[in-house]
Amino acid sequence: MPDEGQSGGTRPDLVFVPRGICFVRDWDARLAREGMTTLERSLPLSPHEHHLGFWLPARTPAQLGSAEWQDQLQLLRDLIRETSENAEHRHAV
Repeated sequence: MPDEGQSGGTRPDLVFVPRGICFVRDWDARLAREGMTTLERSLPLSPHEHHLGFWLPARTPAQLGSAEWQDQLQLLRDLIRETSENAEHRHAV
């Protein structure tokens, strides 16, 4: 079962974004437009260099409607799905 950096490691395709800054609000606003919940509710907070935050596809969301945004959105949906599957697995063990 390959876990790509799920155990606290970093994935090369993700960027750390500390919570409580404008970039997290930008992501939350964009996710709301897609009918999704906030980062706080969908992804685990991760510690990184004395901060708590989230590992995201980029510091800020790409331009709305762009191919890059579609890629970011797909990656986020995959991360959220992996997070919920891992949480279910931990509860089942």
